Amino acid sequence: MNDQTLDPESDSVDGTFPATLQYLFSTYTHKGKYDDEVLAFTYTAGFTEYGLLNSYTINGMVIASQTTDYRCFMDCDTSDFTVDASSHLQIPSGTSSENLQRAFTFYSIACKYVIRRRLFIMNDDTLGLGPLAMRPGDNVVILFGRGVPYVLRPTGDNLHYRFVEECYVHRVMDGSAVRDWRESGVPSMDFHIF
Repeated sequence: MNDQTLDPESDSVDGTFPATLQYLFSTYTHKGKYDDEVLAFTYTAGFTEYGLLNSYTINGMVIASQTTDYRCFMDCDTSDFTVDASSHLQIPSGTSSENLQRAFTFYSIACKYVIRRRLFIMNDDTLGLGPLAMRPGDNVVILFGRGVPYVLRPTGDNLHYRFVEECYVHRVMDGSAVRDWRESGVPSMDFHIF
């Protein structure tokens, strides 16, 4: 699990935060286990410039757009981002580079969702984005009647769990995990949550 906490407020004044984010993202890119789609949506918790990706909005164009924006961000020179008088990052006005604009769009969305969150890798190598309070040994579960996965922390008695927070796991958010579970025949599990 990644223990780096990123705070754009402390880094944005000198404009180094985009490069820091690029570096963090590249550590997962180079692991070679995750395709650009998984990385692009995990780093933004499923949000796109069109809103939250879900089973109703998922389509090839949205996926291609988000993935392209991610690639543009990873390939851009973040020193092209400038700092305005309010210490906020922006791209220079009048910039005609579509790739730089796409990179900045991705960066803006990712900042909203990856900051003060924790990237994690589950036992099956699935990448996710969870709460900062998440730690090794926590469980990522799907609760019946809920549309997102949650992080539960075992208390040590194998019966009770503490509720930590929701998390994002790409390709689980659309109900596919419940469908896969139903098809597997594996029995459900009871969680006593407090």
